[in-house]
Amino acid sequence: MIKRARAALLAAMALTVTFGPHARADAPPSLSPVQQAGARIFQERCASCHDQPGNKAPSRAVLSQISVEDVAKALILGPMAAQAQGLTIQQVGAVATYVSHKATRPDPSPTANMCAPSVKPGLAGPSWNGWGNDQANTRFQPTPGFSAADVGRLTLKWAFSYPGQMVYGQPTIVGGRLFVTSLTGRVQALDAATGCTLWTYESGAPSRTAITVATGAGANATPIAYFGGEDAVVHAVNADTGVMVWKAKVDTHRAARVTGAPVLHGGRLYVPVASSEEFGASAPYQCCTFRGSVVALDAATGHQIWKTYTIPQPARPYARAKDGTTLLGPAGASIWSAPTIDAPRGRLYVGTSNSYSGAPTNSSDAIMAFSLKDGSLLWSSQFSTDDNFVMGCYVQKPPVCKFGICNGPGEGECPDKVGPDHDFGASPILRVLPNGHRVLLAGQKSAFIYGLDPDHDGKLLWKLKAGIGGPAGGVEWGMAADPQTLFAPSSDIYMGPPDAAGGLTAIDIATGKSIWHVPAHPTCAWGPENCWGGVSQAVTAMPGVVFAGAIDGHLRAYRAEDGKQVWDFDAGGTFKTVNQGEQSGGSLNLGGPTLAGGLLFVNAGYGRFVGQNGHVLLAFAVGR
Repeated sequence: MIKRARAALLAAMALTVTFGPHARADAPPSLSPVQQAGARIFQERCASCHDQPGNKAPSRAVLSQISVEDVAKALILGPMAAQAQGLTIQQVGAVATYVSHKATRPDPSPTANMCAPSVKPGLAGPSWNGWGNDQANTRFQPTPGFSAADVGRLTLKWAFSYPGQMVYGQPTIVGGRLFVTSLTGRVQALDAATGCTLWTYESGAPSRTAITVATGAGANATPIAYFGGEDAVVHAVNADTGVMVWKAKVDTHRAARVTGAPVLHGGRLYVPVASSEEFGASAPYQCCTFRGSVVALDAATGHQIWKTYTIPQPARPYARAKDGTTLLGPAGASIWSAPTIDAPRGRLYVGTSNSYSGAPTNSSDAIMAFSLKDGSLLWSSQFSTDDNFVMGCYVQKPPVCKFGICNGPGEGECPDKVGPDHDFGASPILRVLPNGHRVLLAGQKSAFIYGLDPDHDGKLLWKLKAGIGGPAGGVEWGMAADPQTLFAPSSDIYMGPPDAAGGLTAIDIATGKSIWHVPAHPTCAWGPENCWGGVSQAVTAMPGVVFAGAIDGHLRAYRAEDGKQVWDFDAGGTFKTVNQGEQSGGSLNLGGPTLAGGLLFVNAGYGRFVGQNGHVLLAFAVGR
């Protein structure tokens, strides 16, 4: 099935080349017959979401920034697969050509700026390995290689151009090497000092997970880099050469994908599994059947040791819609983010997504604890019930939608109650207080931040609301915590004026009390359109400083004790890259800054839903 889908994707991408010139994005397009056919299909299947202002689905303006190839990829292997069900390859190509009516940006060559044979950076040394820098997912770097007093002197050292129409993922630093993923599935190892390319691996599907590297032990041990893709395949490649060691598909559901970084512990790789099924519930797709899961793989071979679903029972018919369609459920409870490892207790913790159907489940919008040994469920705490968010059920005529939430009941396959889409999309953080008490910290898209007792079945210790919350609000990608303070970003896109939505809040871990809050003040290099100040990107902390990237493209550093801004870099402009000349930056979103060995790295240009797309990895160091 996957092979056929990939072959179809290649055919669709080849077809787009023959459809004639693309119209300029800033002028009314003169549609060819093929584009007219694409326009009709778009109106029938896509417009009810993409033409609604403030909807979570990307607007037409955002879609016009995406290449023909990436639109086709989304329709065949990505989040729009449900909407594209039943379309021929020619029809997929027509929609892609209509939506992205401009010339395709060429990808940089994988062989551009190859390192000289003498450049062989090792894996020993300072690191930011994986998503959270440690198995507790604190996103705290205790030894960054520069001090808080040095932060104001950080300057751009080099820039690297990614393939695809926007950045994807988060850089991993291990010793002198940098490991990066991309929207096109190209995975590369770079020299951290200069940005030259050591090797390239084409995985075949978009990958946004951070890469986890096992450096090995002993003279003959093979260092391995692990990551997952949006085809639900986990890859293990030789970290020295980029040659595949093994790959394993962790879920056969057509919408399954791996978005959270796999985590390595005790010879096992723990993989979170999510899906794009919530993006399409309208006929002819019968929704919904996907269940989130955690999969434990043998790190050496990729063989499955155990797999535990967040929803124990498979989906089954539970009701009929107005049009007679059989509704399936329960479904959902995806795990979008990297698991958190609690080695002393033999546990892992995850946060789950919303439900995809109206069938009740007690594991959506929850924090869950599983046994590392056998995957058995130890405890689960649900924080929002009946959060049935399915973007494909916008079929009312006309749709009644606000901030990505539509009134129910609709027609077809909509559950009776829709929204409010309050996932736990960020990894929980485990911290031990000076008195020995342990706190599990969880941030929700509702903007509520929770302190839980992991040793008493997730008992609530405290909660604080640090924003407005909503489908694109609250905590989106990740918080950070030093030993005493939690730093919680708030996105709140579409939940208020662009210059008032979002910000950053410092919270005392022991008490849950707010220490300070910095509101968003957007200034966008690309102008006022899609200019938001929400802090959606995962934040990163070091002793005395927290770094927070915003939708407006600014990476700002704040003093940890009082929130005073000490540094600001605008990543929304253009940059001379080491492998493709001048390329654009853009919004800071998704994976956050990583720092080690005196260097700071950040991806600039994630404009998937709002903001500005771009293509660059930026590397900073103190001074020149």
